[in-house]
Amino acid sequence: MVRNEIKKFFANTKKSLTILLLFLLSTTFLCISMMQTEMDLSTYRLTHEQIKEGTIDLNMIQEEIDKYEYYLNPNHIEELSNKYGIDWILEQNEKLESGISYDTIQYQLSTLKQLQKEVSTVLTYDDFKKQIEDQYKDYEQLPSFLKSETAGQRARKTYEAYENLTIAKSLTVQPSLGLESLLKSPIIILSTFLFLLYLLMNCIFVEREEHQLIYAASTINGKRKLYFSKYTALSFLTILFYVLQFVFAFLFSNIYFGHIDLSVPVQSLSFAQGCPYSINVFTFLVLYLVMVIVSLCACSALAFVLCAHLKLMPLAIALIVIFISIEFMSFEYVSPLSKYSLLHYLNIWSYLMPLQLLANVEFISLFNLLIQNKVLFIFYLAISMIIFVSFSGFSYEAKMIEKRMNFISSRQVHSLVYFEMIKYWIKEKGILLVVVLGVIYGFCLNNQNNMSTWEDKVFNQFVDEIGATVNKKADKKILLQQQQYDEWNQELSIVQDITEQTYYSTLLSTQPVFEKYKAVYETRKQDNSSLPILKEDQYRFLYYDTNASILQVLFILFFVGYMTPSLHNKDKESKMIDLQKTTLNNQRKIKYFVNVVGVLLLIGLFTLLDLVYINVNYPNLEWAQSINALEMYADFPVSISIGAYFAISFLTKIFLYMFTVLIFTRICEWINKRTESILMFEIIFTLPVLIFYSTRFSAFTLIYELYHPVYWTIAHILFLLIMISTSVYFVFKKRRG
Repeated sequence: MVRNEIKKFFANTKKSLTILLLFLLSTTFLCISMMQTEMDLSTYRLTHEQIKEGTIDLNMIQEEIDKYEYYLNPNHIEELSNKYGIDWILEQNEKLESGISYDTIQYQLSTLKQLQKEVSTVLTYDDFKKQIEDQYKDYEQLPSFLKSETAGQRARKTYEAYENLTIAKSLTVQPSLGLESLLKSPIIILSTFLFLLYLLMNCIFVEREEHQLIYAASTINGKRKLYFSKYTALSFLTILFYVLQFVFAFLFSNIYFGHIDLSVPVQSLSFAQGCPYSINVFTFLVLYLVMVIVSLCACSALAFVLCAHLKLMPLAIALIVIFISIEFMSFEYVSPLSKYSLLHYLNIWSYLMPLQLLANVEFISLFNLLIQNKVLFIFYLAISMIIFVSFSGFSYEAKMIEKRMNFISSRQVHSLVYFEMIKYWIKEKGILLVVVLGVIYGFCLNNQNNMSTWEDKVFNQFVDEIGATVNKKADKKILLQQQQYDEWNQELSIVQDITEQTYYSTLLSTQPVFEKYKAVYETRKQDNSSLPILKEDQYRFLYYDTNASILQVLFILFFVGYMTPSLHNKDKESKMIDLQKTTLNNQRKIKYFVNVVGVLLLIGLFTLLDLVYINVNYPNLEWAQSINALEMYADFPVSISIGAYFAISFLTKIFLYMFTVLIFTRICEWINKRTESILMFEIIFTLPVLIFYSTRFSAFTLIYELYHPVYWTIAHILFLLIMISTSVYFVFKKRRG
C-alpha cells in the first residue's frame, strides 16, 4: 500500500508537475539566498587558492584587514605607522585619494575577516583546547564557597569531552562559507514544510472529500494498514524532497564558494572548531542529515495526526503553520543567553537545524545533572511517537470488533476490569495524560530554584570544618574562629588602603553566618541534645512550598477531575452503565478501583521524579536522623526519623486522594453530564491551587495544604474528619439499603 500511495503523486501529471515546480522554486530561492552575501566572492575564491599554494598567510590577511580598516577610519595612523612604517601609510593614502567606494571597502573587509576566521580556526585549534583546560584548572583553584556545583560540572565535562580527543589527520584551511550558509539557512526546512502541507492536503483532505478514505478502510488491506501506509509514504516523500534540495544546494555551494575536501577533519571548518568528535566532513554531514531526517519523521507524525483528526482543512493547516511559525521565531530571534536554556533545546527547530548541537559541546541542566543536549533528541522522538500512536486512527473500532469476535470464537473471556482499563488508559488517553503531566513536572523540577543560598554554603562549610555535634574539639574550633573574626575586625578599623579594606570586609562577610551556626550549637549544648546540626538547605525541598510541590498537587487534582467522569458520565450518556448493572459484577467498585490505580500511578511517577531529583542534588541526606534536628520540626512532639515522617506524609497523601476519588465518584453518579462534573471539580479544587501557584496569595492555600501534608493544620484535620465521616455515612447507608 505504501507503493500505491507514492504512485498517486507521481502517476498524476498535475501533482507531479506541482511537486517539480515547488522543488525548482525552493531550490532556486535557496541558491539565490546563499549568493546574497556582503562579500567579494572572487577575492574569497582566489585567496583560498593562494592559501593552498602557500603564497599567502595569516599575517598577509591581517595586513589587508588593517588596510581596509584604515580606509574606513584613518584615526589609527600612529598605531599603523609604527606597525608597517610611514611608507605604507603614504601608499594607502594614494589609493584612498584615487577613489574607493564605501561598499567595496565593506565587501572586502567582510571577505578578509571571514578568511581570517577560517585560517585562524586551523592555526589556533591547539590553543582552543588549551584554553578549555586552563579554564577548568582556574575554576578548580577557586575557594569552595565561591564555586557553583553546576558550573563545576560544566567545566569538568567540557574538559573531559576534549581531553581524549585525538584527530588523525592534520587540519587544513577550507572554504567553509558556502556550507555554513547552507546549514544555517532555514529556507530548506520551510520549503520542506510547505511540501509536507501539500502532501497532507492531497492524501488526507482531498481523499476524504472524495470518499476514498472510507472505501480504502473497507478493504481487507486498508482496514489496518491505511493510515500507517499513508504516513510512511508521506514521510518518504518529505525526506526525499529535503535530501534532493540539500544535495543540490551542497553541489552549488562547492561550485560557487569553492570546493571542500570531504575527507579532512570537521574541525577544519570555521563553524565546527568545537566539534568533540574525531570525524571528517563527510561523516559530519551524514550525521546532520540523519538527525534532520528523523526529526522530519517526527514532525510528519504530529502533522499527520492533527490532519487525520480535524475535518476542517483550513483549521488544520492554520494550526500547523502557526505552530511552525511560533517555534521558528522563538528559535531564530531569542536572545543569545536563552539559546543555552532547556526550553531552547525543546524547540523542534533545534533538531531540524542541528548545527549547534553537532558542532559544539554544550550541556543542559536536568535535575541539576548536566547532560549533553543531544539526549533530549531521543526524548523528543519518543514523545512524538507516543502522540502518534495514541491519536492515530488505526481503525480502532474495526480492530476492537475483530478482537471481540476472536475472543468469542476461541471462548476467551476478559473481565470487566480489563475492558475498563482499556477504556481508561487507551480510549480516554489516560496513559498519554500521565506521560504529558509527568514530562511537564519533570521539566518543572529541572528548572526548580536551588534551595541553597550563599549563606547556606558558608553554614555547611562551618558544619564540615567545626563539626555537626557538640564536643570539646568543636568548642575549641569555635573559640579560635571567634578570635579570628575579632582580629579581622581590629585590622579593618586600622587599615586605610581601600584594597585591604575590601579584603577584610570580604572575610568578615561570613561572620553573621558563623553567629547563626554558633547560636544553633549553643542551643544544642544547653539542652544536652545529641541531635546533630544538619545542613538545612538539603532538606528544604521536602517541606517548602516550591513550584514543583504546588504543580504536583495541581496536576493530580486535574487528573482526578478529568478522568473520573470518563468512567461514569460517559457510560451514563451512552446507556452503557445500565447494561453493566445487569451483570453480576459490582461495576461501582470496579470503576473506583480503575480510577484509584490511575491516580496511584501518577503519584508514583511524581514521587519517583522527586526521589531522582533528591538523589542527584542531595545524595547525602540522613534519613535516619530525628525529625527534631530540622529547624522547622524542632518542637515536633514525637521523636521519629526524617524518613519515617515523610513516609507517613506520603501515605497520608495517598489516603487523601483515595477519599477524594471516592467522593467524586459518588458525585459523578448524581450528575448526568460529563462536562458539568469536570467543571465543578476543577473550579472547586484545581482552580484555587492554580491561583495560588500564579499569585502566592495566602487566601488560596487551603486546598494546596490539604493535599500537601508536610505539617499538620487544623483545616487538614477537619478535612480528614469530613472524609472519614462521609465514608462512614456511605457504608451505613449501603447496609441499611
